[in-house]
Amino acid sequence: MSNEDESRGLNILCIDGGGARGLSSLIVLREIMNRLNGLGGGNGELKPADCFDVIAGSGTGGLSACMLGRLRMPLDSAIQEYAKLIQDVFADKKIIRTSGPSTYKGTKLRAVLQQIVGKVGKGGETMEEVGSSEDCKT
Repeated sequence: MSNEDESRGLNILCIDGGGARGLSSLIVLREIMNRLNGLGGGNGELKPADCFDVIAGSGTGGLSACMLGRLRMPLDSAIQEYAKLIQDVFADKKIIRTSGPSTYKGTKLRAVLQQIVGKVGKGGETMEEVGSSEDCKT
């Protein structure tokens, strides 16, 4: 870390979960990124991973964090994949209920996540193999 980086501090993005409601976090972030890109003077489109040192999230916000930070997806692609994920995975709740709320089928979630990583990754890479140590931390 250079002296310039140390004086700048860390830029951290934390994305809340919330199932289908989590889409709103990505939409608000898209507006922020559009404004940042407008200030950039046309040096190409910035991705959240270009602006934040750390991207974290809870629940489905963690999924968004992985798409934006680890996979370095453009926001429009992340929004599209998130909407598809919500439709494919979270619209179909398990029938089994215990003492708590119903849960979601993990097999569908795993399949959709593998599909997203396969689209963005180079070949059969896993989440651990995508990116480098210099990238945004997720």
